[in-house]
Amino acid sequence: MEARKRKRYDTGVIYLYSKGKEHLLPQNFRDNIPAANRCIWRKKDFNSFEGSQFRYLIDALEERQYLRLKNRLLSKRIYGIARLFSSLYPVMKESFLKQFERDDSKRRLVEGILKNKNAVPLKESLRFIGMKPGTFYQYWNDIKFKCNESPLLKCVKKRPQQFSKQELATLERMLRSKKYRCWPIASVCYYASRIGRVHASLSTWYKYCRHLNIRRKRMKKEGKRKGIRADGPNGIWHMDVTKFCLKNNRTYHIYLVIDNYSRKVLAWKIAYRLHMSHSKEVLQQAYKHAVRNSKRLEIQLLVDGGKENHNYMVEDFIESLRGSVKKITALKDIQFSNSRIESYNKLIKYNYLRLLRPPACKAGASLQ
Repeated sequence: MEARKRKRYDTGVIYLYSKGKEHLLPQNFRDNIPAANRCIWRKKDFNSFEGSQFRYLIDALEERQYLRLKNRLLSKRIYGIARLFSSLYPVMKESFLKQFERDDSKRRLVEGILKNKNAVPLKESLRFIGMKPGTFYQYWNDIKFKCNESPLLKCVKKRPQQFSKQELATLERMLRSKKYRCWPIASVCYYASRIGRVHASLSTWYKYCRHLNIRRKRMKKEGKRKGIRADGPNGIWHMDVTKFCLKNNRTYHIYLVIDNYSRKVLAWKIAYRLHMSHSKEVLQQAYKHAVRNSKRLEIQLLVDGGKENHNYMVEDFIESLRGSVKKITALKDIQFSNSRIESYNKLIKYNYLRLLRPPACKAGASLQ
């Protein structure tokens, strides 16, 4: 029978166990050492041996190995954090960079990058946060060269294309004017360029609007459902009447006829009361206007179920046209509602009349 060979362990391994630094050894190696050996090694005192005074040389090597292992673990953690940040950065990039649009945030960002420039190169820092070098140097120049003569506090010599105080005052006066209150910013921009007041691109106007904290009220988006659509002008008309109360506590009725294809108001009228004669009159005006452009008409008139649309005066006028106009009742003859002109009524009342608040209105006004 072959004799069993006993394992022999290096003195350095035994010394590490006696000093309580066995964690420097690999885990799989430590698992293969018998428990009895480990217990004996932990109790062994090396100070009783000759030459123990030179053990500081080995201790220095052990300390160096311990620091190397610790640095390796820290490097893995830093690499893991950087990898996590790089995977999440595309999702939060927009909100992350938007935080540095303010001057105080710009200053903190620039100071932080420059402070760690010796440890982390500038190019690596910018690549890590996803910022272009041109943007960084632009922020840096904005902080270094401030100018009180500029509305944006930026150096006029370095950026001569920026607005002067007079141009900015003209821009603000036009945007805050009651005359252009209902205009989109793009329309005011192109109008100002056309009359020669302010010459600037639309993006420049938006930038200075953010600087002046000027915003336009946005209209609600249309629903996803696709309603009735005409193939050309004078194919489908919408007719309706809406009420509006002014400051004098007088209720007015606004009669409208619009074209489905062009969204143009073909005829309108303002009256004190609801009557079928006014519906007939606006329909007659719209038809007279359409006959000038095309003598052969096949119009579908979409109305709701109100009595102002279903009466003998409107019916007699439609019959006198000999089939040129066919009346359709919404949600009865077809599945669609008369929402096209109802949304137009809402736009007139909420975006114009309630915003401008006219003190009174002259009844009987109409489109001639």
